[in-house]
Amino acid sequence: MPMPTSNVRTRPDLAQSMLEFPIDMTLAMPIALDLFPVVEVEEAEGNQGLIEAKELLTPTGGPRTGEGGYLRNELQFTEQTWATEENGGEGVIDQRKKSKYKKYFDHESVVARLERFKAFQRREIRCATIANNAGNYSGQTTAMGTTLDNYDTALPVDKVEVAVQAVYERTGLAPNTMWMSWKTFRNLRHNDQVIARIASLGAGAPAKQSDISVEILQQVFDIEKILVGGMPYNNANINQAKSIASVWSDTTMGVCYVDRSGDLSMPTHFRTYHWGEDGSTMDGLVEDYFEDDIRKHIIRVRQDTQEKQVLAELGQLLTGLAS
Repeated sequence: MPMPTSNVRTRPDLAQSMLEFPIDMTLAMPIALDLFPVVEVEEAEGNQGLIEAKELLTPTGGPRTGEGGYLRNELQFTEQTWATEENGGEGVIDQRKKSKYKKYFDHESVVARLERFKAFQRREIRCATIANNAGNYSGQTTAMGTTLDNYDTALPVDKVEVAVQAVYERTGLAPNTMWMSWKTFRNLRHNDQVIARIASLGAGAPAKQSDISVEILQQVFDIEKILVGGMPYNNANINQAKSIASVWSDTTMGVCYVDRSGDLSMPTHFRTYHWGEDGSTMDGLVEDYFEDDIRKHIIRVRQDTQEKQVLAELGQLLTGLAS
């Protein structure tokens, strides 16, 4: 249960308003929840035994021995730790402005929705920073060779196959997930090799680029799930001229095996640990309180998580997608 705090109250009414009137998350295309599946943990910090891929795939046992028993195997675990961290943001409700604009919009709802969007945005940035950092892969990278804006000469199907097979040969687990930026997705829809592969699948030649959906690309690359990250952000200071960029890198994409069972012991490339004992929710706990010094209400949205690359060997990064 959350610790009682004077002057702080949860706001389920605002949380509900965010569900009913959300900032368009579809256009923002967040993918962190899918790429870093959430598991609930009972402590903010802890450790657990993780089964490595080789443990799952090593054939043990065999014929019954002369003494009447069987060959035995004692399961070996790799220790995995986590330490969640509280992330959040606060928006200010000025009573004068609230009164001034009340004919046009509900100031509280707008601020709460904006803070919730920013909570998703911050989480997306944390996950993208982990996933697209070549330093996290210990040389487990595949160079594209030709940038994807060269539609007639880039060979993304071949290169993804190299990356997929690298993960399988290293671990015995085939990647079930691929992630990329929105711009990479757009470039792939123009690529000659991709279009030729669609024709060879029996779908015919696409009449226009919009005919090439994520679902079709999943067939082209033979990947169970392709995630296209389109979350934008302003990477300039708030007082400077805006500089809009993609959270997900246009120069890299990756393939990996992700476990979505929610079982902490299972091998996976990425995972989110969420601790909810202090009231945190993955949608963002909405609270408000009054600050006497400035005589204003504060809307707060917070969550307590750690996003982590669990087993680096289960992923392969493709580099050099753009110059």
